[in-house]
Amino acid sequence: MSTPVSAIIIAHNEEENLRDCIATLDWCDEVIVVDNESTDSTHEIASELADKTIVREVPPDQESFEILRQYGIDEATNEWILRIDADERIPESLAETLQQIIKREEHDVIKVPRKNFILDSWYEFSWPDYTTTLWKKGTVVVTDRLHQGIVAREDSDVYQLPAIESNGLIHYTHTSYTGFLKKFWNYTGLQAKHTEPSLRGLILEPGYHFIDLFLIQRVWMNGFKNILPALGRILTPPIVAMRSIIRQIQDN
Repeated sequence: MSTPVSAIIIAHNEEENLRDCIATLDWCDEVIVVDNESTDSTHEIASELADKTIVREVPPDQESFEILRQYGIDEATNEWILRIDADERIPESLAETLQQIIKREEHDVIKVPRKNFILDSWYEFSWPDYTTTLWKKGTVVVTDRLHQGIVAREDSDVYQLPAIESNGLIHYTHTSYTGFLKKFWNYTGLQAKHTEPSLRGLILEPGYHFIDLFLIQRVWMNGFKNILPALGRILTPPIVAMRSIIRQIQDN
């Protein structure tokens, strides 16, 4: 028997991922796909497998396509909302845990640890990478902020699942080097629009991440697959700061 949950998926040219993502949602009562004007077969796959398919573009005054999630929420018929992207999967163990939480009705918002896979390998140094995954309607605010698109309201009861592997949401972050670089450039550009240049971003944060990842955790011992995302984390703050400076110069 399915659980009264509406799963909301945002998708843009996700024909390689969408079918496998929806296959892990058979425990949900409703699956809604918000198609961000895909040019591949995403819409056809969604129309075949999802309960509802909505085509929307990102509003011109918004920065991130996370805001599209609200269109799906508005169409949802259930009280509980599941946030998932096409490159994510809900393992059976996590699905069972989430269904138990819903039955207990003790919490409003559930944060789930995410296992990020890069080039088919689990990037353990990013674990647990918590993300807001499940909530009751009306207990969160949907924004266009990158990585902060779902924000719990102050009066909401937020529960964070223990960081054990059986609770892990599978996230196929990057499947190729070119995909990694493209996403890195797009994300730093979006972050720069909301970030003011600072000494912390230019020097302190990258220095902290370098010490943590290369000297303390020693990511290099597990091969190049861990070095690339580690460099991404180190370089993100200064590149965001520099792109923010460039943006301000251009605006003036």
